[in-house]
Amino acid sequence: NMRGEPYAGRIRFSDDYKMEWEAAKDFKDRDDEGVLAPALSSYPIDTSPFVGCPKCESGSIAESPTHFECTGEGEADGCGLMMPRTVCQREMTRNDLASYFSVDGATGWIEDFISRKGRAFKARLVRKPNGRHGFEFPPREPRAKKKTKKG
Repeated sequence: NMRGEPYAGRIRFSDDYKMEWEAAKDFKDRDDEGVLAPALSSYPIDTSPFVGCPKCESGSIAESPTHFECTGEGEADGCGLMMPRTVCQREMTRNDLASYFSVDGATGWIEDFISRKGRAFKARLVRKPNGRHGFEFPPREPRAKKKTKKG
């Protein structure tokens, strides 16, 4: 897409032989045959759960090719809590996210996020009450006042 993130869909020919784009709805890292899309498997995957789910408290957080997600016990899809494997062009690891999925609900300070404009920035990820993530930035130094010329 325009932000450089992968997405899925199909190109079809209409009845009058024009190409049409159809976005895939509810795409979960697999194609129609259930085979993992090779472009999405760039990270090594450890499918073993590494921490309990803080949202539903009955599931566990495990890795998929594109996300860390809740794999609820007895539920096919878990509670829906997810964290992308890549945030601002940085791969998130189990070490980064252990405190995020704990009671703290935030990562440590991470210095190598890349903004949309290509600039590095420092922030930490914070888990919001709705389960989504947000950024928290360190306080900035106050700007120096400009000197004005008199006369």
